[in-house]
Amino acid sequence: MAVKPPTEYSEGSIRVLKGLEPVKQRPGMYTRTDNPLHIIQEVLDNAADEALAGHGKKIK
Repeated sequence: MAVKPPTEYSEGSIRVLKGLEPVKQRPGMYTRTDNPLHIIQEVLDNAADEALAGHGKKIK
């Protein structure tokens, strides 16, 4: 088994992600799931829950 040399970590190793880039790179940190379709299901479920609770008459 080959031994890997230690990876150098420095200030230059840090990347600043802008906009939605961090969400695209690590969706599980923000949504508790890595499945992007789960986010759509959450939106639909939340809209239905609010409508059923009487907080709206129409889901757009």
